Order: sequence, then C-alpha cells, then structure tokens
Amino acid sequence: MKIKIWGTRGSIPSPLTAQAIREKLIAAVQGAKEVNHDDPMAVRAYVDGLPAFINSTVGGNTSCIELRVDNQIVIVDAGSGIRALGQELMAGTCGRGQGVIHLFLSHTHWDHIQGFPFFAPAFVRGNRINIYSVHDVAPTLAMQMKPATFPISLDFLAASIQFVRLTEGQKFSIGNIHVSNISLPHPGQNYAYRFEHGGGVCVYASDAEYKRLDEAHLQPYIRFFAGADVLIFDSQFTLRDALLKEDWGHSSPMIGADFARQAGVRRLVLFHHDPLNSDQDIHKMLEETVAYMAEQVADPTCEILIGSEGLEIDLAPNLPCSLRRLPDDKTIILRLVGDLDERVVTDLEQQLAEFASEVPAARPNLVVDMEGTTRLSIAGLRALIDLRRHWGGDALVLCGLSSHVRRVIELANYLDFFAIYPSLQAALTALEAREMLRLPGQLLKERYRIEAKVGESEKGIVLHATDTRLERPVAIKVLSSSYNQLATERFMVQAQQMARLNAPNVVALYDCDEEKGLVYLVMEYVDGKTLRQLMDEAEGGQGAALPILDIAIHILHALEYAHSRGVVHGNLRPENVLIADTVKLSDFGLRWIEQGRRLTEIPMLIHHPGYLAPEQIRGEPVESRTDLYAFGVMLYEFFTGRRPFEGDPAQVLDQHLHQPPLPPRQINPDLSRSLEFLIMKLLTKEPEQRYATATQVAQVLARLEHTPMAGQGEGSVELATPQRRVRLVGRDGQLRRLSKLWEMARVGQGQMVLIAGEAGVGKTRLAEELASHIEDGIVLVGTSSESEGNVPYQPFIEVGRAYLERTPLLDLRDKLGDSASVVATLVSELHDLMPSLPPLVPLNTEHERLRLMHGFTQFVARATTGEPWLLFLDDLHWADPASLQLLHYLARNLSSMRLLIVGTYRDVELELDHPLQELLRGLARYPAYQHMELNRLDRDGVSQLLQSMWRQEVPDEWISAIYQRTGGNPFYVEEVVKELMEEGIITLRDGRWHFAPLVELKLPQRVRDLVLRRVGRLTPVTQDVLRLAAVMGQSFSFADLLAVVDQPEERLLESLDELLERDMIREGEGGATLGFSHVEIHQVIYEELNLLRRRVLHRRVGNTLEQIYAERLDTIAGQLAHHFFQAGDQEKSFAYSLQMAKQARSLHAFQSALSWYTRAASVVPDDESYLARRVELYEG
Repeated sequence: MKIKIWGTRGSIPSPLTAQAIREKLIAAVQGAKEVNHDDPMAVRAYVDGLPAFINSTVGGNTSCIELRVDNQIVIVDAGSGIRALGQELMAGTCGRGQGVIHLFLSHTHWDHIQGFPFFAPAFVRGNRINIYSVHDVAPTLAMQMKPATFPISLDFLAASIQFVRLTEGQKFSIGNIHVSNISLPHPGQNYAYRFEHGGGVCVYASDAEYKRLDEAHLQPYIRFFAGADVLIFDSQFTLRDALLKEDWGHSSPMIGADFARQAGVRRLVLFHHDPLNSDQDIHKMLEETVAYMAEQVADPTCEILIGSEGLEIDLAPNLPCSLRRLPDDKTIILRLVGDLDERVVTDLEQQLAEFASEVPAARPNLVVDMEGTTRLSIAGLRALIDLRRHWGGDALVLCGLSSHVRRVIELANYLDFFAIYPSLQAALTALEAREMLRLPGQLLKERYRIEAKVGESEKGIVLHATDTRLERPVAIKVLSSSYNQLATERFMVQAQQMARLNAPNVVALYDCDEEKGLVYLVMEYVDGKTLRQLMDEAEGGQGAALPILDIAIHILHALEYAHSRGVVHGNLRPENVLIADTVKLSDFGLRWIEQGRRLTEIPMLIHHPGYLAPEQIRGEPVESRTDLYAFGVMLYEFFTGRRPFEGDPAQVLDQHLHQPPLPPRQINPDLSRSLEFLIMKLLTKEPEQRYATATQVAQVLARLEHTPMAGQGEGSVELATPQRRVRLVGRDGQLRRLSKLWEMARVGQGQMVLIAGEAGVGKTRLAEELASHIEDGIVLVGTSSESEGNVPYQPFIEVGRAYLERTPLLDLRDKLGDSASVVATLVSELHDLMPSLPPLVPLNTEHERLRLMHGFTQFVARATTGEPWLLFLDDLHWADPASLQLLHYLARNLSSMRLLIVGTYRDVELELDHPLQELLRGLARYPAYQHMELNRLDRDGVSQLLQSMWRQEVPDEWISAIYQRTGGNPFYVEEVVKELMEEGIITLRDGRWHFAPLVELKLPQRVRDLVLRRVGRLTPVTQDVLRLAAVMGQSFSFADLLAVVDQPEERLLESLDELLERDMIREGEGGATLGFSHVEIHQVIYEELNLLRRRVLHRRVGNTLEQIYAERLDTIAGQLAHHFFQAGDQEKSFAYSLQMAKQARSLHAFQSALSWYTRAASVVPDDESYLARRVELYEG
C-alpha cells in the first residue's frame, strides 16, 4: 500500500503568498555566506539542509489523499488537491478511458468536495468512478455544479459514476482492500476510514473535535485506530485553540499524539492544517508534539510527520515477519508477508523466542495478519499450528487470508483449528468486544450485567453476571475468539442438546446467542470451585479432604440422567465438575472437534487428551460408555494422583488406544481391590467390555468404603446431599436427640444411649447418620457377630485396633499411660509397637478382671481428653457377657468423659435370661444413660424414602402398595425397590423413572423370599461365591475369600463386582474386609443351605483358614472351632474350642470360657477311647 498526500489544508485553499516566498528566500540567502555559489552540488546540499519550513512548503490545497493498492486507485476526499491528482492520472489508464477509481468522501463540507468539478478523469468516457460515503453525496455534488456556481453540471460528466451509500460501522472489501468506517464528532457528521491490505493499515481521520477526553469516550476511536501503520489526523488547531474554539469541529496534534500512543500507531501524520498557519507555525506545532510525546513515553515508537503535499509513504514491509505489541499490552500483531515457508519459519521462531522473554507469563491475544502472505507451505502451516497450541494467551486468530492460503489450510484438514477473520480490523474488533466483557458493569445483549471474571481456559472465558431482567446470578461462557465459524456452529447445536437437561446435578443452560462476533452461553451460576481446583489444593496440602466417592456418585447421577435423555457429555474432566454444596456437571456435549475425525491424525489440536476414550480417538460415534471411560480416568487420577497415561498429546492418544494402564494399586497400595477392579473395567479399550450404564457404576461405588485420595489435605469438603447411602427419613426427632447428646459429650458430660428395634428398622443407619455429622471428634466402631466363634471383648478389641491404626506412636504412649500393659491383653498388636511393655503383676481372678476393665476405662478417659469419641457398638444382642460387663463398667465412669456411647440391639430377640437384660436393668439407674425405641416408618416416611431412592415424585398408589407389603420396615422397602428395578417393572427413560401398571406388582410376602429371588438372578458362579461367603460369616477378608473360593482373582473380583452392584455385600473400612450389606441377607442365604452342604462348605472354609493362618492359629481359634463344629469334625472342634476356653479364662471372661468348655465337652463321645480328652477338658 502506497500513500500520497495531494491536499493537506483545512477549510479553504491557502497557497503561499508572495510575501511568504520572499521571507523564505531571505532566510535562505542569509545563511549562505559560506557556500560556494559556483558549485551547483554545494548549493544543492545547502538547500537540502535548510529547515523544511524554508526549503519547502506544506502546501495550500485542501484535503485529498491517494492510496495505490494492487494497481487499484483509492482516493479519500475531493478537496482542491484532487485537481493535481487528476492531471497525473490522465497520464495513465484514466487518460485512455480505462480507469477505475474508488473515491471515499468523509463528509460534504466544502473543503472536502470543492475539487471534484476539476477532476479530469471524470470528464473521460469509459472511466468508472465509484463514490463511497455514509452521507447521500449525490445531491450535494450536483448542487455545487449548478450553473449558478459552476459552468458544467454533474450530469455532463462523461465517466460512469456510481454512488455507493455506506452505513455507519460497515465493513466491506474492494478486492483485497478491507475497508471500515467510524463516525467522528464534527458538525454535520464526519466519518473516518480504515484501509487494510497486505499487513498494512492506513486510517484517515480528518475533521473531528474530541470534546470529552475520558477513556470511556475515547475507547471506540482508540480501537478503530489500533495498530495502524499510518494515522492521518486532524491537527488544525494548537491545543489551546482546540480547547477554546468549541464546536468548530477540529482537533490538535497533541490530542493526536495521545491517540497514537494508546492505539499503537506507527506513524502519526498531522493533517488538515489551519489556512492561517504558516509553514513555520506548522513545524513549531510538530516540534511541540514530538516533545510532548517524549514526555509521555520514554522511548517513543511512533514517528510524527507533517502531512505535506507530495508526502509519500510506502507500507510495503521489508521483513517476512514482524511483531508489534499494541499499547494496551493485551494484543500482539504478527505480520507475515510473502512466502511462509521453511526459511521464514526459522526467523519466526527466533523472533517469537525473543519476544516471549519480554512478555509476561500471562500472554496477550495474538493476531496473525496474513494479508501479505502470498504462499503457505506445510512447514509454515506446522509453525502456525504449533503457535496456536503453545501460545498461552487468551486467543490466537488469523486474519486477511488469501484464497490460496485458506485452501492450503483446508486441504490439510486444519481449517476448523483456527478462527479466521477477513481483516485485521475485524479481528481486533472481535477481540476488543471480548475484552470489554471482562469489565464489571458492561451489559451483554442489554440484559446481562458483567460482575466479574470467574475463569479462563482454551475454550473461552467464564464470567459471573446478573440477569437484570430476572434479577438472578448467571454464568456466561464466552467462547474463545480462536474458534472458527464451523466450530462455533457445532457449539450452538450442542448447546441446544444441553438446554434439554434439567436435573439437580447438571448446570442449567438458560440462553445461547451471538453478539458482536462473540458466541456465548448463559448458564446457571454455581458459587463454588471446579473439582480440578479442589484437587490441586488438596494435593498441595492446602485444601480440604474431598469426599471423593460422594462426589463421584453425584457425577454418575448427572450422567445417568443425561444418558437417559440421549445426551453424551463427551468432554468429562475435573475442570467441568463444579462443587459448592452439591456437585454439578457443565459443558455437556460441548466438543469442538467434529465427530468422525480420527484424532491421531491431528494430535496437535488436542489440548486435553488425557480423558479421551479410544472410540473418540478413532473418530467413532460417542455413547454413554465414552463418558464412563473418562469417569474411569478421573477415578484413577483421584486415587493415584496421576492420570493413567502421560506424555505429549500424540503419545497419550496412542497409549489410550493400545497400552493398558498401570494397575492403580501399584501406585496406591491402600486402594481396595474392588475399587481397582472397577477403575480398570471402566478403562477397558472396547466400550462393550465396560459397565453398561452409569447406574451400575454408582451402585458399586455406593457399596465401597472410602479410600483416601492421593495427597489430600486436612478437613473436609461438605456436600449438602451425600450420595453413598439412601437419605435417612422419618428419624428427624431421634437424630436431633442424638445430636444433643453428642454436644453434651463434647464438653465433658459423657452420655450413653442404646437404640432398640427389630431387624431392618434402621438402627445402624441412624447411628451412621449421626457419625456423618461429626466434625471435631473420633468415630470408633465395634461390632458383635452372631457367629458362635466370637472372641471375648470382640467389639472393644475392634475399637482398640481402630484407635491404634489412626494414632501416631508418640500420642499413643501418652494416651495409654500406665494402662498400656492392660490394654495390650486385649489388643495384642501393642506388643509389636511397644516391645518393652512391663509384664502385669499376677492378681487373684476377680482383681485381674477388675484391673482389665479399669485399665481400659482409664485409657478411654485419657484418649477422650484430646478429642471426643463417638463409640458405636452395633448388634449388642450378640455381644459376649465379658463385653457387656466392660460396657457396664465404662458406663458407670463416663459422666466426666468426652464420650458418647451409642449401642444398638434387637429387643424382639432378647429372652428374659439374656445377658443384655441384666445390663439394661443396671444402666437404668444412671442419669447419663438413655434408651431409644426405633419403630417402623409410617406411610409418609415410606413415601419420603421412596422419593429419596428414585429422586422424583412417586405415584401415590405405588407408595400405598409398598407400604402395605412391607409394613414400613426400611430394609424391606429397600429390598422391594431393588427387586422392582431388577425386574424391569420400574425403568429409567428420558431422565425419569417410569412405573408399570400396579397390577403387574407381584412381590413375595416375606423378606426371605424377596432376597432369594434376587439371589436367583445372579450368575451361577457368583451364587457359589455368595454361599461360601455366607458360611464364612457376616464379614470376611478378601484374601481369605480368595483362598476359599479357589478361583482366579479376576473371576472373583467379577463376582464381587456383581454383588456390590446388587447391594448384597459392601466393603468394610479400608476395603480389606467385605461384609453382607445387612445381617438379614446373610441369615437368609446361610439358612437356605441344607445341612449336608453347610457341613461341606464349613469344612472347606476351616481347612483353608488353617493353611492360611498356620503360623498364628491362636488369632482365629474361635472361627476354626465354629467351622469344624458345624462341619462335624470332632477332633478339630474339640481342640479349638478348648483353646478358646483357655483364652477366655486368661482374659477373665469366665462365662465365655464356660461356654467354650461346654462346646468342647459336647463333641467328646462318651467312650473309653476318649478318656484322655475328657481328662484334658477337666484339667483345662
């Protein structure tokens, strides 16, 4: 682009007067004393060295400039300067009637149109003149050429004249010249023009009076001038005159200097000079402006020139690539000129490296201006792709692409990777509009008021805003300017799918639209953090521990709902999970890469390949299992601290396709095998080998015990609606009562409460709910078992071991004090931790028993001084007499402890002589003791329970039917619900549960039959595993079960996965143990075994356990005695029963010892050959 000035004066032509010429000559002669007048070269050199206001003139013609671009002629304004321009044009094609001229008129004041009647090319037939203006200029031009003012009318002109009426702000192109306009403040309205071509930008902004110089009023003009190579600016007045001559419509050079500095202009051309100012006056204004600019900027980069007639500026760049930062530091312009090939790439990389060292870590926008790029090679394209991937700024966009360059990008299949704008101005306008949205108080669509920026990613910026129409907070996601039109169109289509979703765990989409070139989504505002933020905080030890399984199940509920509506997320990762008091998924379906495209062909386009499923990478259609794969990656990361595959994008994509992940237990050995199995199943390469639905995964996860996330911090993130268990209903009064007791215990007023009720009524569930609300205490659990192989003091041994595992050794020594040796008689592991414990002094039997109970009580008293305990003792109706005695002793001494004891028992199973009856009578005398009766749910309670399980309203007739069948027993209700879903009577479709006609409801009358029916749906292998587990007991370890079933570990895990999904079993604490989800299920399955099968299985279990624990048989003697007794093995039953009797005696649990002696005696036949055994029993 070449620019030439033909007229530069304002208001009226003002040629040099004779006096002015005379003064110039005098000044020149006075300084020529030392010049050799006989030497023409010396004279010429002297003249050239004179100041410009002496050796030349600014000129006297009014406004007219010429732009030559690709042999096209563009003229701006038709002041008197156009006459000389016309004469020059007549020497070319215009003289032959073959010229094409594009004339732009800024406005129709006299000094901008007065030269048109003298424009010679307009008189030549064949020439075509296109006159552009926002004003209707034809009548004005015709008026000035009426006979009263000019001898020739407009109609007489022989050239073809076409008037093109523009609109304010219109952008259009003339060939490769991109043109835009903006209104300027001037009487009668004036318009500035911006011309862009080949990386060069010229702005013509004559005739404007900027009355208000605050940022808000100047910003539109700064944006319009931004990045200009040449700004031709109205400089008619000095600053003093500009401020005094209000409403005269003109500006000053210093105001132009401020604009140039803020807009990053390279050359400021002072224009539209006052006709009263001499050349010397104008040059003085130049000097003052240069000095002013130097005061504002230490190292000015803008050149300031006087616009004088004949001034020529060539914007053809010399370098193949150049970088320039706009003054706002928010945008960088990279201009690429000529061939973008291997030679230019090297220079480009070097410049970018140097530039990066000067740019802050938060990179600005990058606009790649390719208007001057004539050829694009593959090396050049690769450089652009790498730049797009690695540039850390808000956006990277391309502009000014020729059809050839665009075609190369399209053939390489990368067209949807770049946002492409027709011109530099269009790109800057779009970026500026996006920047404006960051400012608080800005209005979008005259409705959404921007409050603050929430976050940014490669996809765009997220803003907190207020919907002023509905007066509610919203989140607005403005898509990155880096996305091209095809990608944004896909976003809009996908957003329509997202708008169909309406569920508690899904971020609602309210609106999607486009304004000022920006595509945006208006969504529900969640005042929280992303899961990624919380994970990063936890990993750094600065955040709270995450209830990760609860969060995971919330996510699965969202997926379950969306999948039932036919919507696949396709972009699931921690950044799209929002957590406040609940968990919500965002960005459903917002995938910018078109489906069907194999991602291994475009690895550099992928920002986050770590969560992509193999079928996505292969370009196959996504489905619900695609989301489950990504969910598996998230679980892997939660529990190991790393994703399964790492490396550059190409490596990660390949690993997803071909490499199995490292089993997570090799990274985090604390992970349970069942959880590891679930994760690995989610990460299988073929979709059909994964879980079929999110519901299945949620059901398994709900039965798993919490495993600590890798690197988690202190404290806990609280969710208002934990998801791992069914919501407790109908127990608000009881829960408030328990909470009050806990508050009393926290301050040193120890309390005890025993909860009575039938099986399945929810006693344990109520205690667990209380435990889930405790934040500043320790929850310790001890359980009694119905097995006849119970060890004396079993629940308190479990409590001691649990405390041992969670307490550092130094703290443990302090809490145990001088009771350590006593407690070690119950918790034998203490001897390993503290091998130097002193032996206990022998006492008589009763004193030994009292010492044990007193020592354990003193240990509890010391431990609870540091932090309060909630001691939960479950199933006390199965507790051994020694445990009940210790509990009684503890109850008598707890009044000043920070201790709440919660026990549960089945009152319907207590005979009058049951040991627990004596304890209950004794406790009734203590003020710190309370009794609580738990009854079945009423109809309203059943209704609440069903709605909690199905998370929606339930038909009234179904509530009545289930209530009548179950009588309000919560366990029975839950079993009925599972049966109905497994039978397909109630199904999930379109995000809601659908209920079959009630006539189809055929439920067994008893819980036992219901459980057996559900067992019958299991695979035969899993049924065998379940029966063996029932023989092993209410709870069992994974390692023991694996040895007993004698199957490959993978097959056993598959069976356990099925049982976890059906809620037949659950994990115990730490995941090392497993147990039946309810004692009723265990009892039903065990009792269903015939006597012969029981004996066979008990013998199998007993023999296996003997082999496993051969070195420490004393630790499981009770279990072995039980299994061999049930197996009918008299020899082993006698031996292990006698061993247990002796252990009970050593613990002074005499009633337990008597029971074991009795058991041993019962298996010794009354025969002479067994005399030695009877003697051994008698002496034992």
